[in-house]
Amino acid sequence: MRGEELEQHLSERLTVLTGELRVTGAADVASVMGDVIRLLHTQRGDQPGAVDHLTTAALMARALGVTPVGDQPAIQRDLARFGMFADEAARLGLSPELTERAARAVQQSPERALPDDLRAALVDHARTIHQVAPEEAGRRVGRLEVTARLLPDRITARGQIKTGDAE
Repeated sequence: MRGEELEQHLSERLTVLTGELRVTGAADVASVMGDVIRLLHTQRGDQPGAVDHLTTAALMARALGVTPVGDQPAIQRDLARFGMFADEAARLGLSPELTERAARAVQQSPERALPDDLRAALVDHARTIHQVAPEEAGRRVGRLEVTARLLPDRITARGQIKTGDAE
């Protein structure tokens, strides 16, 4: 099959569903946040920098395969909390893997804190990327940790999702 024929064939086999998609559990939420940073890196490269809440919502929806319906973002609930975490991870210039590890570690820790070895790795990363003193790097990592504590353990996305036909 040629490219156009394949696209036609695939689009005929897809069904569009409208509704709500829920992702639950700290590990899965952390994974989605890592995917958000991966998509952000795809858009603007590995350069550290801020990301706003609406961009975070759009990237979360894209990571989940959900297309918003109308003019409302697909992610509405707890958007500020997701946005703050994504912003801190983006400002630190974290990789998708480090972002996911940090979110997962804090969420799954009984103390809701970064383990010492991961904290040290994140501080070293911040010092290298931003050329700052250890104290400033520690403060920046501390802000990431606080926002990771605030992450909810559920994502609810509203919109459309394409699924394979049940033939």
